Amino acid sequence: MSLSRSNPLPIGSLRPETAADRPFLERLFASVRMQEMDLGTWPSALRESFLASQLEFQSRHYAAAYPDAQRWVVESGPLAIGRLYIVHGAQDIRVVDLSLLPTWRGAGLGTVLLERLQQEAAGAGKTLSLNVAMTNPAQRLYQRLGFVETHQDEVYRHLQWRSR
Repeated sequence: MSLSRSNPLPIGSLRPETAADRPFLERLFASVRMQEMDLGTWPSALRESFLASQLEFQSRHYAAAYPDAQRWVVESGPLAIGRLYIVHGAQDIRVVDLSLLPTWRGAGLGTVLLERLQQEAAGAGKTLSLNVAMTNPAQRLYQRLGFVETHQDEVYRHLQWRSR
């Protein structure tokens, strides 16, 4: 099974990311990074400049490291509410990024997306893998869905799921 716009989610759908999504992606990125770092006390102009530079750095890194990634915008009706970047490798489906706006976190959408990817991986005889920051509360979701840690570094836990 492949994720696509014609394969709607219970509370949303996916569409390919376009250049017109940049303002939304900046807002989404800021919402994720504000939780990771204590940026709330930074002056507004400094915070915005820093986050814009970090998004640009991340975008360049993803383009270089994952040139074949599928880049999806998650929508609910006409609203963009998240993003999902995945890479289909020969032996593994890699979740490069799964981010949702704060008001959509904890609503089950991440679970639905990951379960669909698990079904796709199982059907293709592949693993499903991702990295998660050690401070990210989504670790509980990944554990609940059967991901196991393969290794870790100073910042990330590297997780993998295998079909049973």
